[in-house]
Amino acid sequence: SRERFTLDEGLSRAVRHAFVELYKKDLIYKGDYLVNWCSHCKSVISDDEVEYRKAKGKLWYIRYFIKAADKSVVVATTRPETMLGDTAVVVHPDDKRYREVHGKLLILPITNREIPLITDRKVDPEFGTGAVKVTPAHDPTDYALGLEHKLEMIQVIGKDGKMTKEAGKYRGMPVLQARRMILEHLDQIGNLEKAEPYEYKVGTCYRCQTVIEPLVSKQWFVKTQPLAELALKAVNKKELEFTPERFEKIYRHWMENIRDWCISRQLWWGHPIPAWYCEKCGEMYVAEEAPRKCVKAKCKKAALVQDKDVLDTWFSSALWPFSTLGWPLKTDDLAKYYPNAVMETGYDIIFFWVARMVMLGMHFMKTVPFKTVYLHGMVRDEQGRKMSKSLDNGIDPIEMIEKYGTDALRLSLVLGNTAGNDLNYAISKLEGYRNFVNKLWNASRYIRLKTSAVEELSRLEDFLKNNFKKLDPTSRWILTDLNQLIEEVTSALQGSRFSEGGLKLYDFVWKEFCDRYIEANKFSTDKNTNRVLQYVILILLKLLHPYIPFVTEEIWSYFKQPKLLIVSSWPRVAKELKDEAITMETKLVFEIIHLVRNLKAEKGVGPTQKVKLVLYGGKTTGVLEKNRELFLNLAKLSSLKIKEQGPELEQSAVASLGEIQILLLLKGLDRAKEQIRLNQELEKKKTYLASLNKKLKSKEFLKKAPKKVVSEHRARLKNVQKELNTLEKQWKEIRK
Repeated sequence: SRERFTLDEGLSRAVRHAFVELYKKDLIYKGDYLVNWCSHCKSVISDDEVEYRKAKGKLWYIRYFIKAADKSVVVATTRPETMLGDTAVVVHPDDKRYREVHGKLLILPITNREIPLITDRKVDPEFGTGAVKVTPAHDPTDYALGLEHKLEMIQVIGKDGKMTKEAGKYRGMPVLQARRMILEHLDQIGNLEKAEPYEYKVGTCYRCQTVIEPLVSKQWFVKTQPLAELALKAVNKKELEFTPERFEKIYRHWMENIRDWCISRQLWWGHPIPAWYCEKCGEMYVAEEAPRKCVKAKCKKAALVQDKDVLDTWFSSALWPFSTLGWPLKTDDLAKYYPNAVMETGYDIIFFWVARMVMLGMHFMKTVPFKTVYLHGMVRDEQGRKMSKSLDNGIDPIEMIEKYGTDALRLSLVLGNTAGNDLNYAISKLEGYRNFVNKLWNASRYIRLKTSAVEELSRLEDFLKNNFKKLDPTSRWILTDLNQLIEEVTSALQGSRFSEGGLKLYDFVWKEFCDRYIEANKFSTDKNTNRVLQYVILILLKLLHPYIPFVTEEIWSYFKQPKLLIVSSWPRVAKELKDEAITMETKLVFEIIHLVRNLKAEKGVGPTQKVKLVLYGGKTTGVLEKNRELFLNLAKLSSLKIKEQGPELEQSAVASLGEIQILLLLKGLDRAKEQIRLNQELEKKKTYLASLNKKLKSKEFLKKAPKKVVSEHRARLKNVQKELNTLEKQWKEIRK
C-alpha cells in the first residue's frame, strides 16, 4: 500500500534526514530571535500562521521628558503597556522638529530609566508625531532597529500573556489590565498627552484567534533565502506554473521578501527535533539517530536529553512529494513518480505548503516537485461568510452525502466555480445536481431496458462508422454533437477549466440527449437507434466519470464492458461520425419545437394537449417538411401546415425564428394580451440588437476578439434583425 501517515517510521526517517542535512549545510540553526508567541497554545507560530484582522482601538500620545532640560518628545503608540520595555526613541534624521535633540537622553515615564533618542531613515515622519518608541523585545521592526543600534532588549510581557518582573509593580497582571493601570498612572503624572480613535491590524493565532505577542525566544530556524532563490528560478524558467496565473505574482512577492522560517513548536504532538544535549556540559548533538553518550571525556557517564520541542507540521509536509515515495532511499516509486504533474490545493496555503514543497524539492531533488499548481478558492456560506463554529454556518459533507449522494456533492463543488475564486455554497445546488444524477440514471435504465443485448463500445463504434449515412437525421445529429462535446470537454479538462467542461456535459445530457434525442427515439422506426443510444450513453459515462465517478461506474457495469470504467481509455473524436449539415437542420427543428412549447405554456395550454400549428418556412420549408413527424410527435400537434409564406391568421399566437414564422392556432385568443406579449418581445429584440451593434462597432472588440467570435456575432446580428422584422410584421397584423 502507498497509504502514508505523517508519523509513519518511513516519513519520520525522512524528516530526521532532511533536518540533519540542512543543519550540516548551515541552512538550519538555533538562536534567539523575535518570534510570534501564542499565550493560549503556549507555542511559537510562524509568520505565515499569523492571521491579521482589523481592530478599532486608540492611538495614545505619551510625553517623554529630555534629561536635564525643560523640553520633551511626544511619541504615539497603540500599545502603551510595552513602554516599560522601551530602550530608545527614534526619529528620522531629516525631521527638522527633532534636530536639536539628536543623541539626547530621555526619561522613560514611570520607570525613570534613561533611554537615548536615536535617528534612522526607516522612520516614517508622517506617523503620529514622527517620534517612535522602540521596544526591541516586543515588535519586529523595533527588534531589527535594536540589533542595528545595539539596544538592550527588555521583555516586559511573558509567555503566559502576563507582565514580567521587568514590569515592576505591574508584574503578574494580564496585558489589558496593565494597559489600563499604566494609562491611569501616566495621566496622573501628566505624561499622557491625548488619545485618538485608531483602526489598525492585529495579529492573531490561526488556531485559536488569540492575539499574538512578539517575544524574543531561542528557537530553531530554516535559513530560507538560499532555498527561495532556487524556488524563484523555477518560476522564472517556467518549470513551475500557476493556475490561475495571478497567483504567480503573490508567490513571487513572498519569495522575494521571505524571512527565516521558525520551525520549532512547543506542542505535545509532532516530529521530535533530532537534537540532544549533554546534561553535564550542555554540548548539543544533531543526528538522525540518538547518540549514545557525550564525546567529551569528562561527560562520559552524563545522560543525553532530546530537545523538548517538535517540528512545525509544515516542515514534514514540505517533504511530502518525495518522502511518501521512499526518500531518502532511491526507490522505484521515487524514480517513476517524482516529479509529479499537478498539485491541487487551496490558495490560502500557497505559503504554508506549496512554496515550501518547491523550496525543499528543489534543494533535495534538484527539480520542482510538480509542474503545475492548480489553486481553488474557499468554500463559503451562501452569504459569502467563512464557515466557522462561532457562526454555526458550516455544512457537514457526510450529512450531504447521505441525503443527496456523493456525486451530487462533487458536482455542486465543481460546477459554477472557477480556479482561485471563492464559492458561496447553497444547499439548493445539491438538490439540482441530485436531480441531474437521477436523470442520468433513468436515461440509462431506459436504454438498458430498450436494448435486447449489450455490445462492446469498440464494436458499436465500428458499426456506426460503417453505417453512419444510413442512420436517421436525429441519430446523425446527436453523434455529430457528441463528437463536438468530446472535443470541448477534453479541451476544458486539459486547460483546467473544470467547471466549463462540467456545464457542457450537464447541458448536453439534460437538454440534447434526454429531452431531445431520447424523446425523439421513442417515435423512431430506425432499428439502429438502439445502438446509437448505447454508444452515446457509454461515451457520456466516460466523459462524466472524472466528475461523478460512483454513479457512472455503477451504470457502466450494467452495460457489461470488458474493463472497469476507471481504467478504460478516454474518448476520441470520430471524424466518420460527423454531419454538420444535418446537425444544423435538426437543431433548427428542435428550436422550433422549443418555441412551440413555450407558446403553449404562455397561453395556458398543457404540454400534452394537442394543437394546430402553421409554419411559414421561407427557404427552410423543405427542411421543415422532412421533419414533419418529429414536429407532430414532440410538439404534440393535432395538425401541421408547412408553407413558404402566408397571411397572419386570426386567433393565433405567433413567434419567429429568423425568417420562419410560427403560428399556434388557438380558439378564443385574447388579442390585447397578444399585443402586449409581442410588444415585450419587440423591446427585447431591439435591446439585444443595439448591444450587438455596439459591440461590432467597437474597435477594441474587433481587434482583440478571435475571428470566429466576430463572425458568430455578425451572424447573430443578421438573425436577430430578421426576427425583429418578422415580429414587427406580426405586430402590424395583430393591430389591424
